[in-house]
Amino acid sequence: MIALTGTKRHSGRYYFMRNLLLFIAVSTVLCSCVPSGSQDVFTVSAYNMYLFFDDTDDGWEYEGFRRSDGYTAARYDERIHDTAVFIAKNMPSDVIILSEIESEIVLNDLLEAGLRKKGYSHYGLASDGSSPLSVGFISKEEPLRSAVHSTDGERPVIDLTFSRKSGMVRVFGIHARSRLEEQNEDIRRRQFEHLRFLVDSADEDLVIAAGDFNADPRYPEAGMAEYPVSDVSAIPVVVTGDPGLVRHGALYSPFLDDEENGGREGSYHYQGKWYFLDNILVDQKAFDGKGLEYDSAAVVAPFEAQDILSRPLAYDASTGRGYSDHFGLTIRFSTFL
Repeated sequence: MIALTGTKRHSGRYYFMRNLLLFIAVSTVLCSCVPSGSQDVFTVSAYNMYLFFDDTDDGWEYEGFRRSDGYTAARYDERIHDTAVFIAKNMPSDVIILSEIESEIVLNDLLEAGLRKKGYSHYGLASDGSSPLSVGFISKEEPLRSAVHSTDGERPVIDLTFSRKSGMVRVFGIHARSRLEEQNEDIRRRQFEHLRFLVDSADEDLVIAAGDFNADPRYPEAGMAEYPVSDVSAIPVVVTGDPGLVRHGALYSPFLDDEENGGREGSYHYQGKWYFLDNILVDQKAFDGKGLEYDSAAVVAPFEAQDILSRPLAYDASTGRGYSDHFGLTIRFSTFL
């Protein structure tokens, strides 16, 4: 380089090299101003598994799910295998909140049926012994902390904390009381009050509540409603499909956002009407420009999970066909490091 700069006979090469070096220097500065390409991604799914009993008769199994009904060990093993393949193919999230699970046997069997090879090595079930079906989880990453929260008359809430490169993530898993009994509305409200307290008390960098809420905020009830409402503080869980409104105390649901839900009207179909009884909710930390941020969401409704009218195809123990009467949901968060 010294010889070139000092030799007039090679001035053409000199200017070429000088311009090349200038280009490299400018490119280096520009590259330092854009993301490095290293990305932290975190995904969560919620899926009501529909009466997923194990193959042991304990006396509280629902009709159609006893050995005498044909729900044999062979039929159960077939269901486990098919479900493990379905999950691996359609919702390979970091954490999956699963509802209507009878026992930890089911979760362990799902992992042994192939999900462990896909990276799932942790699971847990929040059972208070009051119901044959509970809410549980499977995850690829070991939770830094895990807990179960419950008060009298409510179903327990799973509480999982994960440590990511971009910060701490808190995931609450819920399965609220059924809508089939009118008195359960008061119980759901108490559970939503409890959940909102947990969400508001969490100081992690990202807070998520996922599961089967058995309530659709588009059809208000005592414990949940869609924003705007006259008094946000009077309703435990206020939900919006507009991320710009989370600053008013509402939680964001991409499934109420017409631009995000893929045109789906709900995750559950009942008496001719669609409902988002299932949901994944996030607070304002998903939009604060720090750490993991909301990226995208999807209703998990592949062809094999639908009937001929495009509704969820519930599992039928007599035939071994179907999966659930609910579609699954998935949400993705990401950030450049």
